[in-house]
Amino acid sequence: MNFLRNLLATLVGLIIFFAFGMLLLVGVLSVITADQKVEVKDNSVLHLKLDLPISELEVDDPLAEFPAFTGTGNSIGLVQLLQVIHHAKEDDKIKGIFLDAPYIDAGMATVEEIREAIKDFSTSGKFVVAYGEYFTEGAYLLSSAATELYLHPEGAMEFNGLSIEVLFLKGLFDKLEIEPQIFRVGEYKSAVEPFFRKDMSEENERQLTAAIHSIHRDLLRKVAESRGLSYDKVEDISSQMLVRNPQDA
Repeated sequence: MNFLRNLLATLVGLIIFFAFGMLLLVGVLSVITADQKVEVKDNSVLHLKLDLPISELEVDDPLAEFPAFTGTGNSIGLVQLLQVIHHAKEDDKIKGIFLDAPYIDAGMATVEEIREAIKDFSTSGKFVVAYGEYFTEGAYLLSSAATELYLHPEGAMEFNGLSIEVLFLKGLFDKLEIEPQIFRVGEYKSAVEPFFRKDMSEENERQLTAAIHSIHRDLLRKVAESRGLSYDKVEDISSQMLVRNPQDA
């Protein structure tokens, strides 16, 4: 009994010590972060490195810099990003933007908002230079708003249309003997299809096809306007996969 009592007391003490240490570490990191101030010098360039997932609001994880700890992970807040671009437009010390976004982890609506902010920034007469070693479809849409656009000579570019993926869970539920209770009215109610189907219904396929074609046409139109090309020319490039490497582009 004494051994178990001592073991339990030791474990409780270690848990309390670890918890206190974590709180102290978070507090110290918060103080360090709060004391950091960015001083913008004359003739500065705003480097927009969009290498993290873009969420509605920024998420700061004080433990993200320490591999030993597993946190929620950092993200770039869309609201804060748009504020930064707007501030850079008004700041005389900032002469331009270097856009570094070869792969952007965000939905098309988010990409559109950032792109509009970049275009608004350009109305100030300041430059926007975009560079990447690889451009996905969304990243190129964003980068096409830049005044100058560069791709590494040994890089690659994706410009062949968009796709939609749907994950179906019916097979998994069958193996786990789970039977979901679903109530729906109408043919175009596909949000619950992954729970009771193993493939798309004709109605869902029809509406997703219409949606992605609409998004793709809008993408092609915006790229054509930014690069000074006709819509038909850009559509032809995309549909025939005429751009596969930097030299083609």
